[in-house]
Amino acid sequence: MTTTADQPATPASRKQTQGPGNRAPTQTKTGLQPAPLARQGTLAVGIIGAPLALSALVGLVVALKPSILGGSQPLFMLAIFEAITALSGITLILLALGRYREGPALTAGLAAFAVAVGAVLGSVSTNNQIGSLDLRPLVIARLAAAAGIGIGGLALSLRSAASLIRLVVGAMLVVPVVAALGLFLLGRLAGIIDRFDALHPAVSLSAAIAAGIAALVAVSAGGHLIIRAFEPDPRDPAAPKP
Repeated sequence: MTTTADQPATPASRKQTQGPGNRAPTQTKTGLQPAPLARQGTLAVGIIGAPLALSALVGLVVALKPSILGGSQPLFMLAIFEAITALSGITLILLALGRYREGPALTAGLAAFAVAVGAVLGSVSTNNQIGSLDLRPLVIARLAAAAGIGIGGLALSLRSAASLIRLVVGAMLVVPVVAALGLFLLGRLAGIIDRFDALHPAVSLSAAIAAGIAALVAVSAGGHLIIRAFEPDPRDPAAPKP
C-alpha cells in the first residue's frame, strides 16, 4: 500500500507547490535577474542611438553631395565619419533590442568613443562649415550624445543603484582633486598660491599640509568607492569566489 508521500508528484501538484510565494526567480545566463539600472541604461542608449543614426545618414548624404547646402566638392573624410556614426547609432538600437547580450557595456563604450571621435574629426576636416551651414551646434550635440551613451554604458556595467551611488560619490571626491592638480600644473593657481605665500610661514605651511592630507584622503576614499562600484555581485555564479 502506497501512501500519499510515496506517490510521484503530478504537474498539478507541482503548480500547487510553486504558488506565488514559492515561485523561483527568473534567471539569466549569469543566474541573476537583470538589474533595473541595466534595463534603463539599455533603453537610454537605444533612445539616443535612433536620432543619432538618422542624423548621421542625413550627414552622409550631405557629405557626398554638399551642393545641397551650397558646397562644391564631396567631403569624403566627413562621409567616412558620418558612416561610422550611423553604424554606431544602429548598433545602439540593436543593443536596446537585445541583440548584444554579451558585453553590452563595452559595446556602448565603443559606440560613445566612435561618436565623439567622429564629431571632433569631422569638425576639423570641414572647419565647422559646409556651405552656409555652421556645424558647431551639431558637433556639440554629438558630443552630448556621446556623453549620454557613456553614462548609459556605465549603467550597463554597474550592478545596482547602490553601485551607481558609489560611483557618483567616488567621482565627486576624485575629480576636484584631479582638476586642481591639472590647474596647478598649468599655472592657473599661481594667484591663489601667491596669496598663501604672503601669509605667515607657519600659516601657509599648515594650510599646504592640510590641503595635501585632504587631497590624499579624498583620492583614497574616492578610488575605493569607484572600485567597489564595479565589483561583481557575489550572487553571480560567474563572479570569482574568494
